[in-house]
Amino acid sequence: MIKKLYILAVILSFTCQYTTAQDRAGFYAGGNLANLSGDADGNSKFGLMFGISFGELELADRFYLEPDLQYSQQGLLDGGNIVSGDVLNGKTKLDYINLAGNFKYDTYLFKLYAGPQVGYLINAIRENDEGDETDLIDDVSKFEYGVNLGAEFCPAGTLFLRLEYNLGLSNIYDDSKEGFNDEEINNSVFSFCIGLRFD
Repeated sequence: MIKKLYILAVILSFTCQYTTAQDRAGFYAGGNLANLSGDADGNSKFGLMFGISFGELELADRFYLEPDLQYSQQGLLDGGNIVSGDVLNGKTKLDYINLAGNFKYDTYLFKLYAGPQVGYLINAIRENDEGDETDLIDDVSKFEYGVNLGAEFCPAGTLFLRLEYNLGLSNIYDDSKEGFNDEEINNSVFSFCIGLRFD
């Protein structure tokens, strides 16, 4: 599955490289305030995120498409256990590789954007207050999808700042396994990052 995401990312990269993209590709890094909505609602968990922008493909005057590939630490603090449904103290740590395609509108002061995102789960751990860890990788859906809403500000040169919210639309809880409760759990992530575009 990771191979498929990599191939798609490469295709998007070459698409942006050989078209009349107004802005250059770049990279960014920042932090997440992540939570899980639905039956596992708890407190927000801080995590890191970083990624690559493949550049902005101009679709029309002031309208662009920007593909992104990123690593994102998500999950929640406390809340319900996504396997048993019990309320527990500790952390649920979910790490994703996300591929997004954001449609952007340039207001000249800043850029507003929205677009779909697909995530591939690479790590899933439940850690209690004593530091004991339980591997959840076989209990959480490998793929999830959602939508991004955000704004980007370019204060000077190649520097840019982003504020983004990702609303998960798919159930990350794998309720196909025998004995699991019928629960609905979705990702919910606020992100802030700073980045640079290549000259």
